[in-house]
This record gives sequence, C-alpha cells and structure tokens, in this order.
Amino acid sequence: MPRTCIKKTERQQYSKDDLKNAIDSIKEGGTIRQVARDSHMPQATLQRHAAGDVEHFGPGRPTYFTVEEEKYLASALTEWGEPLTTHDFLAITAVYARELGRPNMFSNEIASYDWYNGFMKRHAEFKLKTPQLLKK
Repeated sequence: MPRTCIKKTERQQYSKDDLKNAIDSIKEGGTIRQVARDSHMPQATLQRHAAGDVEHFGPGRPTYFTVEEEKYLASALTEWGEPLTTHDFLAITAVYARELGRPNMFSNEIASYDWYNGFMKRHAEFKLKTPQLLKK
C-alpha cells in the first residue's frame, strides 16, 4: 500500500502562469520583494525560480524520469504486445534507466512499489495485465 502524506497546513495556491508572470516582472526590473508582495507568492520561491535553480514546478520532489521519458516508457510498454506483471514492469524500468545512462537512479537497482504506484497514478491509461493460462 503506498504511503500518502496528509498536509497539515494550507499552502498558497498559484498557477504556473502566475509564477511565469511574476518571474517576467522580475526580469523586467522589478524587485523580488515587491513582486512577492504584489503577487502573494513567497519571496524565497521567486528568488529560486528567478535564479534558475529549480528543475520542476510544484511541491515535493521531482520524479525520477522526466515527463517525456515517462510518456515514452508508457507508450513503449503499451505496444509491448505481451501482458506484464508488476515485477516485469519494474525490471524493464531498471533496464530503461540504465540505457538512459542513469544506472544508480533507484536503490537496489530496481524501482520500488511506491514509485510504481505513483507512475500508475500519473499514467491512468496504462494498465498491466496478468497472464492467464489457456484452458484445454
């Protein structure tokens, strides 16, 4: 069963467009403090994004694979043609990570079931099927 985090505080909600507009205002010459006050965003968030130190948008850690890499993995496994078990899927994912040149991406060289559950949530169109025995 995957772990789920229960948030205890309310975070400020702003969209990618709001953040992009705020960063554009900073690049046009506005101060980070003034833009943070006007857009109701944390000053530290604007400072990190303006400096270019952020690789992804939103709370939490970034995913192991980029969005494009995950889409390619899901589409390739959809076209695989044979039913896959969860263990087969995790093993193929480890090979995919090695082929991308990131062999130490996962601990124990194989993705965890928590990663698998997150992947399945992000790609609801992808379904694994267990092979069934044929009757005589």
